[in-house]
Amino acid sequence: MAQSRRPDPVDPREAPAAPAPEGPRTGGRAPVAALVVAAALALQAAALLWLAGDAIAHLGDGVLPAGARVMLIVIYVLLGLWVLVTSVALLRGRAWSRGAATAVQLFGVLLSSWLFSVGEPVVGGVLLAVSGIALVTLFSRPVTAHLSSAAREPSAE
Repeated sequence: MAQSRRPDPVDPREAPAAPAPEGPRTGGRAPVAALVVAAALALQAAALLWLAGDAIAHLGDGVLPAGARVMLIVIYVLLGLWVLVTSVALLRGRAWSRGAATAVQLFGVLLSSWLFSVGEPVVGGVLLAVSGIALVTLFSRPVTAHLSSAAREPSAE
């Protein structure tokens, strides 16, 4: 039985052009929702860096051993810088920033419940509000589109 060779259904010369990304980004600017999340992250990074400064100021008070205090300072600084980098990455539309920002906001919500239990309702309420708003906004349609459109654009790096 002879097999007939069917012609290639798609001729390479007639291949359709690649689809354009949906909704061109205007000037590479992030939407307001992404700015809200980035601002929350920047505020949280500033709080961590302030805690590092406070720990440095109280380095010799004797509450913690010197080694533990230094380790605490290093942790505050590294976490503060990581959260700040996440904020910048979110503004630039880096897709990985959503996972990092989600982890930070979930930790903020958990930490706020601890603050309520130790008698700091004002600080706990502020942290809960900032983290809650950022967490909900992080999964909004404008932020999702911002992160998705940046992933589709060719990199100029």
